[in-house]
Amino acid sequence: MQRVLAFAAAVLAAAASATAQPVRSLPVNASDLVYSPLTGRLYASVTATNNILVIDPVAGVVTGELFGPGLPVFDQPNKLAISEAGDVLYIGVDGVPGVLRLTFEGFGVSAGAPFQLGTPDPIFGVRAVEDLAVLPGNANAFAVARQFPNVGPGHAGVAVYDTGVFASGVERSNVTAIHTGSNVIAFGATAGRLYGYNNETTEFGFRRMDVTASGVTVLESTTGLIEGHNVDIEYSGGRIYATTGRVIDPEARTIVTTLPGLDPFDNLVEPTASAIYYLTRIGADWRLKSYDPVTLGGVIDGLVPGVSGTPRSLVKAGTDTLAFATSSGQVFLLRPSLLPATDPTITITGPTEVTTLMVESSSITLTGTTVDPTGAVVGVAWSTNRGYAGTANGTAAWTAGDIPLLLGTNEITVQATDDTGQTSTDTIAVTVPAFTAFLAEGSTGTFFDYDMALANPSLASVDAEITYFTSAGATVTQSLALPAQSRRTIKVDEVPGLAATAMSASVRTTTAPIVVERTTRWGPAAEPQYGAHGDKSTAGAALKWYFAEGSQGFFRTFLLLANPGDSVNTATVDWLIEGGAPVQRVYSLPAHSRTTINPGDDANVAGHAFGIVVTFAQPAVAERAMYFGMPPDVFLKAGHDSAGVTAPSPRWFFAEGATGPFFQTFILLANPNPTPATATLRFITQDGVEVTRTVPIGANGRRTVDIEALNPIAPELANAAVATVVTATQPIVAERAQYWPGDGSQWYEAHNSFGSVSASRRWGLAEGRVGNPTAMPPASYQTYVLLANPATVPANVTITFLRESGAPVVRSFTVAAGSRRNVAVAGPGSDVPELANELFGAVIDADQPIVVERALYGDAGTQVFGIGTNATATPLP
Repeated sequence: MQRVLAFAAAVLAAAASATAQPVRSLPVNASDLVYSPLTGRLYASVTATNNILVIDPVAGVVTGELFGPGLPVFDQPNKLAISEAGDVLYIGVDGVPGVLRLTFEGFGVSAGAPFQLGTPDPIFGVRAVEDLAVLPGNANAFAVARQFPNVGPGHAGVAVYDTGVFASGVERSNVTAIHTGSNVIAFGATAGRLYGYNNETTEFGFRRMDVTASGVTVLESTTGLIEGHNVDIEYSGGRIYATTGRVIDPEARTIVTTLPGLDPFDNLVEPTASAIYYLTRIGADWRLKSYDPVTLGGVIDGLVPGVSGTPRSLVKAGTDTLAFATSSGQVFLLRPSLLPATDPTITITGPTEVTTLMVESSSITLTGTTVDPTGAVVGVAWSTNRGYAGTANGTAAWTAGDIPLLLGTNEITVQATDDTGQTSTDTIAVTVPAFTAFLAEGSTGTFFDYDMALANPSLASVDAEITYFTSAGATVTQSLALPAQSRRTIKVDEVPGLAATAMSASVRTTTAPIVVERTTRWGPAAEPQYGAHGDKSTAGAALKWYFAEGSQGFFRTFLLLANPGDSVNTATVDWLIEGGAPVQRVYSLPAHSRTTINPGDDANVAGHAFGIVVTFAQPAVAERAMYFGMPPDVFLKAGHDSAGVTAPSPRWFFAEGATGPFFQTFILLANPNPTPATATLRFITQDGVEVTRTVPIGANGRRTVDIEALNPIAPELANAAVATVVTATQPIVAERAQYWPGDGSQWYEAHNSFGSVSASRRWGLAEGRVGNPTAMPPASYQTYVLLANPATVPANVTITFLRESGAPVVRSFTVAAGSRRNVAVAGPGSDVPELANELFGAVIDADQPIVVERALYGDAGTQVFGIGTNATATPLP
């Protein structure tokens, strides 16, 4: 008894060891495989030796063959089909040719006589089996795609046969046509629906067929759904899966998707209720991939080692086991859950998917995706061959913002790391021949004044060429030299040819990047100017631009489109209506021009708050200006302006923000995705207090968040200087708008800025004013440099203030961890008392990544802070 127990234990241990292996192979030259859930065995047709081998998929051994007393001698068995319960096996025997029926009764086997598939055709001869399928719910009937051997095209129609244990098959009367038809077949959810595909001729038709007691009838043939020779199809869960990776809705006859990551030709498919499995050739290797049957997203991607020849007949063989045969005489048994983990994949998708790019910019924002079928990506990092490195926002969809660029070639590598430590990379080479900054907005005349501020942060003089693009399509150029570490103001109203016009501008340098900002002031010439807005330049023309802010009603919004190209351009604008459906419009843009779009002219946009997505046919630039105030109130009493951003991001940083009796601050969130998003807002006060709130954003929607009206209310933010960090579940766009004084009935000024997508150690500002600079209308200006430190350690910051004349002024500050700090430039007694009654720029250097903005205020007559502008700083290499 002990010896018996010991033997049993050894067998169980061997079986356990076998099942723990992810890949096992047997020397079986199988033509086809099926699995019986009744017997728990695989059955392999071996045409070369005229037998059916029985395989135990758990132990991984051949246990015998279907041959013995009372059973027929098989004559070239080939194609197999088994009933749902696993009790009836149909065998296509090429030697007859015809079909043999076997039944499993109490694990015994009985067989009827093989039968031919109809009377031989007088011209083409006998019919053989091309594909077999047992009727769902009826083990005593099967459908067969027949073929005429050695005839091309050899399709011999689809027929249904009824069988019994001791009876030959009885053909139902209705049979489909020969020559062109369904070479491969698969039943749907019921025995009344059969699907087929023509993989023999280039008609490549997908067919729906009715199956009744009278036989098979073709309802229609649809082309364009699946294409290719030697393609097979399988049905599961209301979908047809082709071995090409194409997924279709067979009843609607529409394409659902094409699964990614598969070889276009060399695949096998086995769809189940829990996973859609594909065996695919990737280079010289064969890999098993699985996809979620609901989302069709990738789940498993594992190498199957040791495969030679061409795989065939992928089937599920019990719980967590798959089997397939190869043309070189192997049968493989796979445990998908035990396959080796695979490296993640990372792909750069924006601003281009190609591996090389030329831009004229001092920084670039990359976007992309990661996929890890056997794990989870936990981080995305970037580095360049010029010595810069950082981390991206997001993982599955990521954004790497403000990557510094130098003249020449910049090789940027992004790397994804998963939860097992495995990595993968993608690389793009960005060539920079020069640096060009763009400003889409600009206006001069008796009502508007336009000042351009240029700051040179480098230690050498830089030559710059400015090109102005007027709304009439004319261009005006201007050249100038900027001394080292200096600031220069261009009063654009005084440039010949630009005295009274709307325009855009570009500033180009060929040796080093500079910082470019714009300030627009307005008001009747005979009165003190009472409004202003400003912004920094964009990093270059692009095909796509995004805005989170926009409103038409109380506000007047204008979309400003600059086309610097030599040919006519097209702008497709999607207005993302808050609480409503998006509205799309298309506009034509002349060459070398600035075009103004007024959404108030569109009845479907007017009266709404909205975000904006602008898509150009050729690279161009987009800004958005907003004003409020109309007679009998003051005309354009206040306004703000921002250039768009070229990519959404899962993370945004704002250094500026204020609440209380004077300021009111809003965070504007736009979701340009077709699926809803959730955004978490982390508010950081100047005292280091943190408040967090989460809000939903609808698909292709917009959301407004009033910091003083959060749900639930946050008393800590009732009267505070506050920075904000926005983190979203997918890439979105975020802006901050600030109004004063009091509530909407009292407002007389505003400013606005996008967030920064990344913290950085070096920033530049071109605009700054203090007191009453010479040749500027008096306004008692005050400038605040706003430093936000989102890190967990303090940041030591050095600011070099660049002057229009005189040596730079240098100051150092410390910004506590998780807080923000205001650096006031407001004349005597301020943080920088050396600066008084002058214009200036600044270079900000920190030992920890921080976020920097600039707020500029001036009095308009008796209105305190009646003039205000804001801009995020420009990241510097």
